[in-house]
Amino acid sequence: MPVITLSLAKEQILNHLILKKSFLKDYPKPGVIFLAMDFVLQDSHSRKILSDAVKNAVQSLSFDCVAGIASRGYIFSSMIAEQALHQSNPKGEQLIQKVKVKDDSRFVQMGTSTEYSSDDLQILKGTIQHNKNYLLADDLIATGGSVMTAIQLIRDGGGQVDKVFVMTELVDQGAREKLKKIGVELVSLLQFTQQDLEQLLILQEACQIKPVEYNLSQHQGKVMPPLIVHIASQSIVKKAAVERAVQDAFHPSVMKMVTHDASSDISKQPLGYEETAKGAANRLDAIRKEVKEEKNILLVSVENGVRYAEEEKSYYDFVHVMLEKDGIIYETTKDCCQVPKELIDQSHLQKEMTWGQIAKKQGLVTSDSDPHQNMLFGGVSREEHIRQACMQALGHPIPRMIHLKEMKHSVQHQPIDLYSTQWNIDKDKKKKTDFKVFSTGDAFSILLPEVDVQDMPVNIHVGMDHNQKFSSLTLLQEALQMCRTVREQGAESITVALPEQYHPGLHRNQFNELLKDLFESQGVDRLYFYDKNYQGKIETASPEIVTFEKKQPVHIVLCCSSNKPFAEELAKCLKARGENVEIFIIQGEAGRAIIPLDVDLSGATVTLVQSTRPNPDDEKTSLEYDKNGASSYFFETMMVARQARLRGAKQINLVNPYQFGARSDKSEDNPKGKVGAYVQQNGSLLEESGIDHIVTAECHDQHTLSGSYMRKNVTSSAVPALTLISTIVAKQWLQSPHEGKFRLVEPDAGAAKRTKELAQFLQPLLGDQLHESRVVGDKERGSHQDDSAHISYLSSGGIGINAKDKYLITDDETATGTTLCQAIQSLKNKGAQDISVVVVHNNMPLDWLTRQLCLARFLFLGVKDLHFSDTQEMGTLAKDYEDLVQTHARRTSKSSKEVENEIGAWFKKNLPDSSLDDFKNIFSQLSHRVTVHSLADAFADKLVHHPKPSVFARSTLFSAASQMAINRASPSIESEQKRHMLL
Repeated sequence: MPVITLSLAKEQILNHLILKKSFLKDYPKPGVIFLAMDFVLQDSHSRKILSDAVKNAVQSLSFDCVAGIASRGYIFSSMIAEQALHQSNPKGEQLIQKVKVKDDSRFVQMGTSTEYSSDDLQILKGTIQHNKNYLLADDLIATGGSVMTAIQLIRDGGGQVDKVFVMTELVDQGAREKLKKIGVELVSLLQFTQQDLEQLLILQEACQIKPVEYNLSQHQGKVMPPLIVHIASQSIVKKAAVERAVQDAFHPSVMKMVTHDASSDISKQPLGYEETAKGAANRLDAIRKEVKEEKNILLVSVENGVRYAEEEKSYYDFVHVMLEKDGIIYETTKDCCQVPKELIDQSHLQKEMTWGQIAKKQGLVTSDSDPHQNMLFGGVSREEHIRQACMQALGHPIPRMIHLKEMKHSVQHQPIDLYSTQWNIDKDKKKKTDFKVFSTGDAFSILLPEVDVQDMPVNIHVGMDHNQKFSSLTLLQEALQMCRTVREQGAESITVALPEQYHPGLHRNQFNELLKDLFESQGVDRLYFYDKNYQGKIETASPEIVTFEKKQPVHIVLCCSSNKPFAEELAKCLKARGENVEIFIIQGEAGRAIIPLDVDLSGATVTLVQSTRPNPDDEKTSLEYDKNGASSYFFETMMVARQARLRGAKQINLVNPYQFGARSDKSEDNPKGKVGAYVQQNGSLLEESGIDHIVTAECHDQHTLSGSYMRKNVTSSAVPALTLISTIVAKQWLQSPHEGKFRLVEPDAGAAKRTKELAQFLQPLLGDQLHESRVVGDKERGSHQDDSAHISYLSSGGIGINAKDKYLITDDETATGTTLCQAIQSLKNKGAQDISVVVVHNNMPLDWLTRQLCLARFLFLGVKDLHFSDTQEMGTLAKDYEDLVQTHARRTSKSSKEVENEIGAWFKKNLPDSSLDDFKNIFSQLSHRVTVHSLADAFADKLVHHPKPSVFARSTLFSAASQMAINRASPSIESEQKRHMLL
């Protein structure tokens, strides 16, 4: 029987093996490439593909029992046995183990030698069924040592073996011939030579998340000759740049990179085009002499130089690239960036040093071989600069060499071909009725109603000769319209055939580059180009020149200066919802903040996470906050949002758990007439900086949210934090032993509406255990400053306070906690025993000691437990009184005595009639009775499910023309920011 051929199954299995990085180099010993199945087997989808392929491979084989060789052979014998269970003649399964105890009389044992090691195998005596035909299964066969031993064990026990199944066969090792000599046929799913395995390793390293293309000698019927790329330099930067460029153009598994120590025979810092080009030519001559006997080679020479622009009185760094293929030389020159004159002058004075070495010596850059790496001078990194230049030079020889790139076409459906009604094809060769056609043949074309493209591959053929009825531009617009249409109607893939004049490699111009980008934007997967002999079939067009990589949508979380733990937790919650999340921390602060330059924001959804207060453990930032308040974070947010917009973000969200300026509403002299003025101003500024959607946590009332963020071009949503945390507290109370009811406390009239809404939400959960009567406080203020607020009394109605009831005091935020403590004390004085406090926003003092004292006061006055959200960072809590004193002494360089005096002064002012010794005992309870609840999951839900903003024309800053200008300018803007940071 021939080797099993399952082309589709093989393709799927290979794709999964490579995507899962299953090939291990030099394991278990140097020179061996090992196939590790672990990642494939733990993925249910991959395992099913493999299992189905195994079952299909053996379904036509005749056997009575199946035997698996330890350890991975059991995996495949189990798959086969499982398949056999569903047949009319179910099979038994035999396990062939590795010897654990030598000379164990209960087993039949036999020595074996494999390509990796020497292991003995054994079978439990009496388990082989006489005269039964066994199908032996294993994961891999190389020399066949283990398999031959297992066959002998079965035959010695009275069984028969005439077939062996393996997933992978290493054909170079000759096992098939060995088995044939003893009357055993080998059936294998995958067959590899050593060269195949080496190519698979290359593919595995180059592969990211997309399915791979491969061409292996045992799978395609012919072997592609490898393309040997000779680089006239041993520079790591140049090698990496050339390798990336060539891998973009050719299939990575048919390439070999060779570097040479080739001399340029010019100055170390070439000046001008002539000297630089001469250096590149000298390098090329040097390697040409070394490799002139080889076939199918590409010679690459790269020389970096500096040119002087007389009209601008400036120096520019540039690169000259020379390629040689089949005796033809292709050259290109590409500028990178402007170089300060001072660096060039010094390199002239020190002739043995390049300007990059001078810059490194001065501490301006970290790498002299890639002085552009930090983009201090603008442009791109030197590696990227050389890669781009190589790609330009490759635009010429690519059509001659493109046959090296393996083509892949859909195997699921016959493609639908779409032509315009005026397609100019010889009628004797093709009839218009043979094709699915557009309905009108101009820029307003639509699909005919009977054309169903759902889940189908679609080919769109663009004709240019229409008897002058339509211009070529109209026909291109027609094609773009059809691409959009078929994509919207569910096409699986789109291939477009264009006339050769639009080939961006053969005819390099700005319009052809623009066309490539336009077709990609309309969902096209690949472009083909044809000449005058085109017959209307994709197969008769030139080979594929452009394949657009379809990126999985990326959700970038940018962690700003405040509340990094919340940002990290939010990223985890977004990942749990299936978002492709990457998290980055911005560099710098306030107006100097920049997004890391290596973060690709183009087309991404970007979420900025910025709270409004620092971590109280960070004494330096806390002191800065005393001077700036939230202003630093506010401008930082707008700075980062603007950069994200300039760098191509598709959607910009702001997660601002505690709103900028939320407290400012309270300082207005006329609340009725001016409520929301400050936050409305903030909203307009955030809108102008480019933010599309804002998610915050409720604060005060809904007027704050609506007044701030419900703007023309911005959507917003609020997380009901108070409800979420209060629900947790209520559920915990329900599950614990209790006699009384659950009763809500509103510390002031301003909380009445909020508390009423909370009661309505908790009613379904608590039922009749929720007390219908709430406790209401009367807060008096001489001004809107928290320190002067005072709760004169708490009204509990005619029913009074029941000591068995549970009392929940809620507030949106607290500063020192003074007013809440007045409510707590009033409740305790009236007999309440079980009191919990929920506060959404922890705006307590940033001074670490004062914060601990304020928290302890809650518990000292009778609060059973204290709940906050993580919208603001809590910081560390004192473990006990001794830890309180020692920690603050260490932070402030004060003596323990000074700290204790400070604590005593605070205690005397805030708890004058209480026992200090009793108060000290509270600190050991802080970590147990203060709970911080994460709202990250609720925020993630708002980000994933919020209504998308409608498409709109932004302000003048983001008009189409201005946007293009800004995008062109943005690299220099970011470089300038980077330069300021470095200096």
